[in-house]
Amino acid sequence: MTWPAVEGAVAYQVTKNGAPLEKTQSTSFAVNAGAYAEYMVLALDKEGVSSFGSEPVVVVADKYKSVYELEKSAPKANLPYRDYSGNGFVEISKKKNTSIKIEVTVPEDGSYALDFRYANGNGPINTENKAAIRTLKADGKFAGTIVLPQRGTDEWSNWGYTNAVEVPLKKGRHTISLSFEPHNENMNGEINQAMVDLMRVVKLK
Repeated sequence: MTWPAVEGAVAYQVTKNGAPLEKTQSTSFAVNAGAYAEYMVLALDKEGVSSFGSEPVVVVADKYKSVYELEKSAPKANLPYRDYSGNGFVEISKKKNTSIKIEVTVPEDGSYALDFRYANGNGPINTENKAAIRTLKADGKFAGTIVLPQRGTDEWSNWGYTNAVEVPLKKGRHTISLSFEPHNENMNGEINQAMVDLMRVVKLK
């Protein structure tokens, strides 16, 4: 990890999963990818007073995560947007692809974080009410709510990740569904739409 020097800082505190890991005067720190971990950096002044923490950085080895392209589970959208992964993406709205089922296989029992790479160009990030909202289920049971906020007006090639939902899964095959249900209505009432590129499944513990 690297970060810019902070004026007045004499050292930097690196944390891992919220606990102090190492104090350094450098503006970089070597991280070894392993099981899911979140790292942050805080600047320290000469009195030892710290800044707010940086945005968390997630580091996880490939063997602990899987990626599922949504166009393999639902019809691919015929839209001219760019920078998606795989061979395409899927449009979700109140009428299109109101329920998508993704078949996944996990290698062992554990707790897994599920999130989605998406785009929502229906409005600016700071106003309006056009976030897409969906219900996440695992094997037919409610697991959580996925929120796909606006990422800028007409920013349909601006991809980011939703919130993650932690789901306990046993070793083997599971059916994950992303669906629009009556309680997923937003305040707009009419526009509840996004493009969904992929789903990540990351083992937490």
